[in-house]
Amino acid sequence: MSRKLGAGLASLLGLALLMGIWWGVEYQTSAAPAPQTIAGEQPPGREREGDPNAPQISFIDSPTAQCILPEPHKDTCYIQWGYMQVTASSSQYVISMSVAIDGRLRAYYGGFFQTSMHVPGDMQSPGFRVSCGPPGASGLPTLGSTHSYTIRARETGGLRAANYGSVTCPADIVPLTSVSLDGPTVGATGTSYPFTATVFPITTTLPVTYAWHVSGHTTLTVTQGMSATENFAWSQPGSKLILVEAINRLGSALASHTIIVETPISGPAAYNDSPTTLGATTHLTATIAAGSNVSYSWKLGDGATADGPLVIHTYSAPGIYTAVVTVNNQLGSQQSQTTVKIVKPDYFGYLPLLLRSPRGTAAP
Repeated sequence: MSRKLGAGLASLLGLALLMGIWWGVEYQTSAAPAPQTIAGEQPPGREREGDPNAPQISFIDSPTAQCILPEPHKDTCYIQWGYMQVTASSSQYVISMSVAIDGRLRAYYGGFFQTSMHVPGDMQSPGFRVSCGPPGASGLPTLGSTHSYTIRARETGGLRAANYGSVTCPADIVPLTSVSLDGPTVGATGTSYPFTATVFPITTTLPVTYAWHVSGHTTLTVTQGMSATENFAWSQPGSKLILVEAINRLGSALASHTIIVETPISGPAAYNDSPTTLGATTHLTATIAAGSNVSYSWKLGDGATADGPLVIHTYSAPGIYTAVVTVNNQLGSQQSQTTVKIVKPDYFGYLPLLLRSPRGTAAP
């Protein structure tokens, strides 16, 4: 009888203890006041998936997340928890626990016959890397970006629980260290060409202001992101300099680029002054309607070559020759040709005139 009474008392005490523990858990999860958060943050909370009438099962316990900036000017912050712990319901085991930040899975922990899963803080050191964000990214001028997180757990009974919330990181400003400038190196008058400036590193704090100083143009200032593209055209040929200055809150950099602008070649024509008598010189001339910085190269039709807009050449045999001139500049080339005629010289015969003199003597 005493044994039965003792056993009954023990059962009652155990039940009371379990109810006390359950009440404490419920009080911590639902009755405790929410920690203070700043504007833009989601208060930490818990959710349970499955039958709402099921007893309290999987339970995630983790201190409030914090975001730290270990080294400035690199836009690298870390979200940390002191520890993470999951406890399964009665007769169940923890299968897994996962951490997602901004909707992307960042860590996964698996278990086998574990009634609880505890992840020490040193296993997460230095934490989960995120972008700090520039000042004002969260809506507050002195703070950076706000990141949401969800810590999920699953047990063998198929029931799940989650701890979720968000944390705001310290602001960080990353100075730009350099800027590159890309674009064509040769162009035509009257044609617009794009030039792109790109700042480095890729974590440079935005916005970036680009000041364009370009030959023949007034200074153009724009505010863009990691890169900026502008188009420029010129009406006159020549060497043109493009200079861009990129500036953000902590740094600036310069880059330059040169483009050679040419007038396209048009209307090439070739002429000569033949027919030319064999042994005499032939003059060949090339002209263009338009074009800048041009060169002329000739193939004279007899195997000889020459350069320049005016060529003087002596052909060694009579005949018909096709002379071809190629006009070049950095934009391309065009050709024209002319027909040269070389003729034999005219020979005039001389016959002495014989006259009879009165005396019968022939005289020339």
